[in-house]
Amino acid sequence: MALVTEHLGFGLTASLSFEHPYPFARRLSTLDHLTKGRAGWNIVTSYLESGAKNIG
Repeated sequence: MALVTEHLGFGLTASLSFEHPYPFARRLSTLDHLTKGRAGWNIVTSYLESGAKNIG
């Protein structure tokens, strides 16, 4: 879609409670690169203890 559009933004929704920082940064950076700067991040907060246990 990024190749055939010019004015469309792309968003990524993620909760850092369930994401490791390095792979998340790589994924967001790849989206930003492929869309030529038309990427956005929808930050989601989490409150469950399982999220903290997931990261360690």
